[in-house]
Amino acid sequence: SKDYCTLLLIGQTDFLRMLRYKNLEAFVQRINMNYTFSGMDEKEVKEYVEDRLKLVNCHTEIFSEESYHTLYNLSKGTLRVLNQLINKSLIIGSKRKQTRIDTELIMDAKNELLNV
Repeated sequence: SKDYCTLLLIGQTDFLRMLRYKNLEAFVQRINMNYTFSGMDEKEVKEYVEDRLKLVNCHTEIFSEESYHTLYNLSKGTLRVLNQLINKSLIIGSKRKQTRIDTELIMDAKNELLNV
């Protein structure tokens, strides 16, 4: 009659598929809450990038307006992919001594990430 344990299960979509197995049915029935992170929308991508830059005391608009749209389309709102694109774009921009990250530079970052 008492709750002795709270357990958090965190996983990717493969984990959710595994929970559909018949032999896990009794376990799944005991899950009280379920949340699926579907990714960020385009506005959230822009806010996320701006927040990350503010965290490192950068108050300059480094990314062009069009670049946020490109970041969103390439990452599909997935945080891990978005972070990789942001980091690689900043590294390439720094190497090229650019003060502005635009769509072309982000596409170069994407191509470099795909070649790794």
